[in-house]
Amino acid sequence: MSEQNQKMQEPTAEEMKARKAELMAFYKAELPLLRLRKEYEETIAAIEIAKMQTLEIMIAKSQMMNGQQEAQNKKSKEEIKEEVK
Repeated sequence: MSEQNQKMQEPTAEEMKARKAELMAFYKAELPLLRLRKEYEETIAAIEIAKMQTLEIMIAKSQMMNGQQEAQNKKSKEEIKEEVK
């Protein structure tokens, strides 16, 4: 029971200081990797945005061409109707 009480006790100021130093060293060591990862993620995001923009342009172009085709078909049908009259 006394072991459990010792484990549950709050850390001393020295232990907190040591833990803080450990954490600071860990995060300082990880920063270059994290910065590189951030750059990687931003690059991937930029690529995905460019892909979506390209797709949107292709869709818009397709819709415009489809609209032009429908207009031509409509004109052709009207011309045929006039010729039949």
